[in-house]
Amino acid sequence: NRSDLARCSRPGRPGAREFAVIGDSHAQHLLPMLDRATATSGERLSLSFKSACLIDPTVTTSWQNRPYDDCRAYAAAELERLTRRLRPGDVVVLSQFLYHHLGLGETPVQGVSVGGRSIDADSLRRIWLANLRGWARRLGQRGIQLVLVQDVPVLAREPQACGWSRRLRGAELSSRCAAPAVRTAAEHRRLSELLAQAAAGLPHVHVFDPTPWLLGPDGRVRHHRADG
Repeated sequence: NRSDLARCSRPGRPGAREFAVIGDSHAQHLLPMLDRATATSGERLSLSFKSACLIDPTVTTSWQNRPYDDCRAYAAAELERLTRRLRPGDVVVLSQFLYHHLGLGETPVQGVSVGGRSIDADSLRRIWLANLRGWARRLGQRGIQLVLVQDVPVLAREPQACGWSRRLRGAELSSRCAAPAVRTAAEHRRLSELLAQAAAGLPHVHVFDPTPWLLGPDGRVRHHRADG
């Protein structure tokens, strides 16, 4: 359940701080941005991720209709390794498909348990928040910064299924896969409130929200830029 950091990291200049990225595939997709930024700054970069995994040391989620025990074990081990391995001044970047994992979108939470006991969505969010803040305090005691990435807004369907039409141009094409703006805004508000609670009173915890760059003027998600 441990990521091979010898293969999933890039050294920086001597003495530079490290950006340690952890999460699921939503953490992996940050790599092009962070790779470009750290190549310029000379900082170290590492990645540890497990697909479809909620990073929480006590919660067992469900994947393919079965308990995702490997995910919980991975999360517990990697959070502990990060806490012990990183040095003062280093930065943890935590990014996950939280709209799905925490039941903040249209997909309900199912098959989630703690210690073998099934829990509902409200209990899941409460436990996740408490565990996240507990881990964040440990990082703070070691002088480590934590960046919580606001999840990217959810599309109504996969872009490949949206098709192409010669009649569609510009903004109409770019938001063809989007959910209604009111749904996107409601989901964003719910997650923003949770992340604000996670960071409250912890000056070393920061929230990065890429959402404004991913929405059009109408508040709908753009999967395709108007300029092509």
